[in-house]
Amino acid sequence: MRRLEQLTKHLFASSSAAVQSDAEELRLLSDDEVRRFIAEGILALPVDDLPPAVHRAIHEHGARLHEAGKNPGDGIYHEIPELAQVMDTKSVRGALTSLLGEGWTIASHRHMHTNIPAGGKDQGLHKDSQRTKPPLHRPRSLFIFYVPRGATVQMGPTAVVPSGQYVSADDQDWSAVNRDASYLGAGLRRVVPTAPLEQGTIFLAHHGVIHGATARLQDDQGHPWRKSH
Repeated sequence: MRRLEQLTKHLFASSSAAVQSDAEELRLLSDDEVRRFIAEGILALPVDDLPPAVHRAIHEHGARLHEAGKNPGDGIYHEIPELAQVMDTKSVRGALTSLLGEGWTIASHRHMHTNIPAGGKDQGLHKDSQRTKPPLHRPRSLFIFYVPRGATVQMGPTAVVPSGQYVSADDQDWSAVNRDASYLGAGLRRVVPTAPLEQGTIFLAHHGVIHGATARLQDDQGHPWRKSH
C-alpha cells in the first residue's frame, strides 16, 4: 500500500464587506498574539472548539483523495465539506476578525498540499505575493494553513522566515537558503513554526511571508527516509 503523506489544507482569507457575527461571540486574539503576528507575520492556533473526530475525518478524507491521485484544488470544499466547520469555529473567525477586521471573507483559491520525500530535498523558499512592491504593514489578506492530523518536523512541514513579509524579494539571492537551513542572507532565521503541531491546528501567515516546504524525513510508521547522495 502506498504510504500516506502529511496533508495540509491551504486556505486563503481576505478583506471584504461581508457581514460577520458579533465580536462577543468570537474568540478574539489577545494583544500579545496580535503583536507577535505584526512582528513576525506568523501565528499558530489550535482549533480546539471542534471535536477531534472532525479533524480526523477531514484528514482521512484527504488521504483517500491523495491515494486516488486526486487533488481537487479550489473544489476541495465540495470534496471535504467538513472544512466549512473549521472556518465557522469561534477560534478561526475570531482570529481572522482580530487581524483583518470585521467583514472578511474566504477567497476562491485553496489547495490540498501533500509532501512526498522527493530525494530528501527542501522546496525553495519563496514569496507568493508582494515581490516587487512595498509590503503592507497592516495585512489585507492572509494564508491559512490547516493541519488536521498534526505535524512533526520529520513530516516535512512548511518553514517560514519570521518577519519575512518585510523583506523585498527583488534581486534576493535565495540559493543560500537551500544550502543553509538556519539563515537567509544577512541572518534572517528560517524556522518551522508549523511543527510540532497538535491535531487540528491552523497556521496563519501574512500573505507576503517567505515560506517553503521542508524535506519529509519519516514515513507514517516512524521509519526515516534514506537521503540520496
